[in-house]
Amino acid sequence: MSQIDGSPDVAGLEHLEPVEEPSFAVTTALWVAAGLAVALQLFEIYRPIGPPQAKLFPSADKVGHLLGFAAPITLLLLARARQLRDADRLRRFAAVLMAVFGAHAVVSEVIQAQLYTHRTGDPMDAVADLTGTVLGWAGFLVFQRRQQRLGHPVPARARP
Repeated sequence: MSQIDGSPDVAGLEHLEPVEEPSFAVTTALWVAAGLAVALQLFEIYRPIGPPQAKLFPSADKVGHLLGFAAPITLLLLARARQLRDADRLRRFAAVLMAVFGAHAVVSEVIQAQLYTHRTGDPMDAVADLTGTVLGWAGFLVFQRRQQRLGHPVPARARP
């Protein structure tokens, strides 16, 4: 039980500070950035002709695949975390998101191999996509934990 003034009682219960509601502008900006990241990803994967053959460095296309999946996952999770009421719903959303992007990683390479004349499906691209999906989720978790460690308010509903 706490005292009348709201301070912790003798039992040592921590006083819970009210958490600020997430900013509408920040949430909207995250959704817009996530939408743009998904649109760019889809454009890069499904354009009829692949990227130019000149590479900046060896395996540059794999880095592109990795980032093309990591960025949307991270942004979508950050945006959704600001809206959900509890951690269980966030975990379910993350699981569905990971499954959808994971399936898309494999299906997109099959589509490129079977339906495009100027593109080929590459199993290593799918591996890079899947790795990017996992790294996007990990990036979200790192960001959330860092925000908590720095003492910035993280909505209770977004805490993992």
